[in-house]
Amino acid sequence: KRQVHGNLLEINKVNTMAGGGTRYFSIAFAEFLFMFLILFVIHSTSQSPQGPFALFAVFLISVFVTANISGGQLNSAVSLLCWLNTRGVKENGGAVFLISAISQILGGTLGVLSAHWLDLPITNLLPFPKTTVGVAIFVEALFTFLLCIIVSHLTDPANPPKNTIIPSLLVPAVIFSQAIAIGRLTGGLINPSIALATVFANAILSGTEHFHNVWIYLVGAFLGAILAHFVYTYFLKSVFAPATRHKELEEEPEPVAAPAAAQ
Repeated sequence: KRQVHGNLLEINKVNTMAGGGTRYFSIAFAEFLFMFLILFVIHSTSQSPQGPFALFAVFLISVFVTANISGGQLNSAVSLLCWLNTRGVKENGGAVFLISAISQILGGTLGVLSAHWLDLPITNLLPFPKTTVGVAIFVEALFTFLLCIIVSHLTDPANPPKNTIIPSLLVPAVIFSQAIAIGRLTGGLINPSIALATVFANAILSGTEHFHNVWIYLVGAFLGAILAHFVYTYFLKSVFAPATRHKELEEEPEPVAAPAAAQ
């Protein structure tokens, strides 16, 4: 199958000549490094009214740089979505999901601890004023669903973007909008890796009192990702990219180089 530049689901073809170990290391390092940067920026700007703009900028940079390395996932809910969307097509999708998620959490935890080391304010998870558990799960699932529908469309091999600019803009745009819309309700995370990194860092610094809230972010985000997978696969895929095009892509033979004598 052809490698499509900018297709986040083609990361299994990156560095294949160097071997699977190098590919997995590249994925882990990219997800770790940029989640470190993202969490550091989130916590260092959490008390600033310009926080959502900083969030947009850091995700814009991170998605653009990592798109052709790790798929620019930077979110364990998106990593789960990519695994679900490529089951039966991409080899070792489960391994990539685990490697990405663990690297995101470790990098994010170190980012929070680094912000604390520099005496920057560290935010906590719920409770937020006037936010019930049901409302928190609903808004987290809703905006994760929106994000994952967009990611599914952008990573559909039958209708790939021609470059990484569009994904690099759309994903941060969703994150920016949800930070404005639901930041006062849940902090606007829609990212289990950010939630887990935050509670792990707080546990290291002050104890485990924040762990009882983290399940809300996990349930909401993963529920949104799973729903997005089924809605896109069974209802929207044929709208964005006709089924005939998917079949052609699957059956398309590898290009054969012309014999030297014919050149």
